[in-house]
Amino acid sequence: MSSALRFVSLLIALIISASAVAACGDEGGNSPASTTAEQAADPISDGSEETEPETTQIPDDLPETDFGGRTFNLAVRSSRIYDFFTEEQTGEAQNDALYERNRMIEERFNMKFGFTQFDDGNMASNINKSLKAADGAFDIVVPDYWWGCETLNLYYDLLTVPNLDFDKPWWWDGWNQNVRIMNHLFTAVGYGTLDMIRNQEVVFFNKQMAVDFGLGDYYELVDNQGWTFERLFRDIETVTSDVNGDGQLVPQDDVFGASFGLHSGRNLFYSAGVRLASADENGYWSFDYMSERFEKIFGDISKLINATDGVEYNKMSYAEISSAISEKRLLFWFANISNAVAMRSLEQDFGIIPTPKYDDLQEDYVTSNLGTSYFAIPLYVGHPEESAIILEALNAESWKLLKPTYYDVVLKAKGVRDEQSERMLDLILDKSYIDFVFVNTASLGGAAEAVFDAVVSKKESYAASYEKRLKSDTKKMDKLMSIYADAEG
Repeated sequence: MSSALRFVSLLIALIISASAVAACGDEGGNSPASTTAEQAADPISDGSEETEPETTQIPDDLPETDFGGRTFNLAVRSSRIYDFFTEEQTGEAQNDALYERNRMIEERFNMKFGFTQFDDGNMASNINKSLKAADGAFDIVVPDYWWGCETLNLYYDLLTVPNLDFDKPWWWDGWNQNVRIMNHLFTAVGYGTLDMIRNQEVVFFNKQMAVDFGLGDYYELVDNQGWTFERLFRDIETVTSDVNGDGQLVPQDDVFGASFGLHSGRNLFYSAGVRLASADENGYWSFDYMSERFEKIFGDISKLINATDGVEYNKMSYAEISSAISEKRLLFWFANISNAVAMRSLEQDFGIIPTPKYDDLQEDYVTSNLGTSYFAIPLYVGHPEESAIILEALNAESWKLLKPTYYDVVLKAKGVRDEQSERMLDLILDKSYIDFVFVNTASLGGAAEAVFDAVVSKKESYAASYEKRLKSDTKKMDKLMSIYADAEG
């Protein structure tokens, strides 16, 4: 790299900023999130259009360290290698930010990155084999939570490892505060993987339909805390129409109020304030969510998905959804943020708002995440504080360089059509949440998925299902807690 180019890159790093973001679930089945109509956008997009970033610099406070050219080996998913490695600069903003991040860290600490890629189908078995054999193959591992690698109790408690500061904005509170077990944190998520941004659930709304039907300003509605389930039902009813008059609603012809997929449907529970388990003062988790309010929420979500004209669930392809938006035949699309990139080609203008609150009693808007990998340090690492230096730097520099190119440039400048939606994205990420039961689904018998599965099965109440599962679910939860009862830390 020429000295001039290096100067420009460093100058960009000094002026780029990002707002602090607080907060994995997958699209379904027994594998990590896959590309569906809810996640149709390419992970790397042209970032040629740039915005003026706000200047904010937060030091990582890491010690000056010379690793003598040592290689730090990371186990990563081949399907997410674009968050970790690129061979060269290409002129594409996100690619070049990734290249510059790695180069800066390698030069600063006199080290090299080594990335071992595994396909989703065999990564868990390979990592588990390495952990059990204590072969020292990896300094940091980055699997998907869906596989349950963490249940071997062979990761360090990251709260006890020096050089990690989870109060810094490059770490995601929505994960790191909600997955602690027995007051230990064995896995962490930060901006080192951009899935924490691209997979946040949102609501895309059709701006022209909002005007045509006199629905008002949705941004103002959100700001005034009026965006609730009640309002959602009302607006769906207002716009829904059997245009061709054949007595049934057909996605290709008629006007629909809302479209949902599997995870955006699951997200309705979390956006309504549901927490599927809670921890006591000792960090011991228990199932305790059944209540009169939960049953009311369940009933309304079941009504929304199964018995509300103008609601489409999991049948329309992305092409059909984009056509319906362009033709002013779909008011709301519940999906993840990454779709904003693909939607920039639509002729019809759209905006982004958070998923609605359940009612006025709920204080905040909440969103969940379609799926994200996590970071962990294997117990066989002899000097975890050294791995922690690289892990902290990786997430810090990603926050400074990669986050702006994806969030501020790719999304804000090219995907989202107005400054109000940009502000909504900040709000959405600030209130992001990942449910403990969903994160630990591999150990808990699908207890989180079972709730929305009951909705899809057209049950109007979950009380009987809860009672039927409670003994088995509690046994699984107790077993999960016992794994960590004597954890190092």
